[in-house]
Amino acid sequence: MTPDAALQRLMAMCSRKEMSEGDALRKLSLWGVDPEHHKEILETLRKHNFVDNLRFARAFASDKAKFNKWGPRKIAMALQMHHITQEAIKEVLSDTTANQPPEILEQLLIHKAKTIKANNSQDFKAKIIRFGLSRGFLYEEIKVALKKVTVNREFGENADIEPD
Repeated sequence: MTPDAALQRLMAMCSRKEMSEGDALRKLSLWGVDPEHHKEILETLRKHNFVDNLRFARAFASDKAKFNKWGPRKIAMALQMHHITQEAIKEVLSDTTANQPPEILEQLLIHKAKTIKANNSQDFKAKIIRFGLSRGFLYEEIKVALKKVTVNREFGENADIEPD
């Protein structure tokens, strides 16, 4: 694909959805555009405001927190995979976590607790903690939320789950 055709195609794509510079570079490589033209194409996209990493990071973090119920660590890792700078990630996460209600984690854990099959309370606790960590929440936040999650389990215990 020629550099001009790739630029036009990227402009069309960026006008429909947010795209990071890393995404644009991946597309250029995928389309077989000569790497010596990548920098020039990215400069044009930046100049005409088609790509903006901070704008992309804000939209990405907001969507993942709101719709996918991701925690800050998972969002940060995903943004790093999009080649977003650490400064931008910190700025975006401070905005996103400030707007994310703490009940989100509690609701996630309550919902997950209904589906967990465990033989004892320790097994149950380990599974629910792993779930919270996989969603990108901090262990300390999970411990606090677990104190509020109460579930009666089949293993005969009243599972007021007490984290260590």
